[in-house]
Amino acid sequence: MSPFSLLLVDDEPEIVESLRRALRDDGYELMTTTSPVEAVAILEKRAVDVLISDLRMPEMSGLELVSHVKRHHPHVVRVLLTGHATLGSALQAINEGAVGRYLTKPWDNDELRRDIKDVVQQLSASRDAAAAAAPKRSALDGADLSPRLRETGAALMTGASEKQIASRLGLSPHTTHHYVKTLYRHFGVSSRAEFMARVTLDTKQEDTK
Repeated sequence: MSPFSLLLVDDEPEIVESLRRALRDDGYELMTTTSPVEAVAILEKRAVDVLISDLRMPEMSGLELVSHVKRHHPHVVRVLLTGHATLGSALQAINEGAVGRYLTKPWDNDELRRDIKDVVQQLSASRDAAAAAAPKRSALDGADLSPRLRETGAALMTGASEKQIASRLGLSPHTTHHYVKTLYRHFGVSSRAEFMARVTLDTKQEDTK
């Protein structure tokens, strides 16, 4: 299994580096930035499992960042870093569903590692449950498709963007776009929504045979 990927965001370089040092030996793929704007760009290009973001940042607040991620990358688990003075805002974000957890600054490294391990374990469990509940066969399996096209189709069904699919599968953006269009033609559709509906319908029909 690939390591879980964490994106660490804080406008203070020393905070980002402290987070990186605390988590570097736990087997995660770590990405760091001091710019929430750059974080948005990273999320478009790379597969990210967990976002850990400071609350107060000059370019874009942590609340704005996690709200953006909730809208555009809902599969990413969102964690806020907050001082005691901004704890109320973090709790509000939890109540609104923008984040699943908050961490206070300053932190104890052992507690931080336990908290993030708990986040990752919950994420892993939810994915395992979703996989167990999914149909055992997919219309993609029965289709006359290459393994790469099946992988691309499966990634499309998770809601991943073309850029995320390219990152996950190690493809160029051009090749990924070509594969997506090939899948659309194969299933006689013209959009992601139509593709997902068609694959879901064909899978149900296969299950009833």
